[in-house]
Amino acid sequence: PTLSLHVDNRIRAQTSATITWSATNVKAGSCTVSDDNVPPIDHWVGLNGSEHTSLLANQTVFTLRCTDLGGHATSTHKTVFIVPDSGER
Repeated sequence: PTLSLHVDNRIRAQTSATITWSATNVKAGSCTVSDDNVPPIDHWVGLNGSEHTSLLANQTVFTLRCTDLGGHATSTHKTVFIVPDSGER
């Protein structure tokens, strides 16, 4: 399988990031994208898509999880880092 996950990796606090994903050679309907909160705040389903996250205040990891054609779980993840406002020192 081929999984692709892209997200704005550096944003200011209380802003949203754009997240885009795609997956090939995986079972139809098996892919989800979610953040590392428990329970997830952001959660999407589909082989591909592009969304805006909720407003992020802290470093957040987003994970794309799918099931390959052999039935095995596969995943990839990306981290969004929060950077200080330009007025902060």
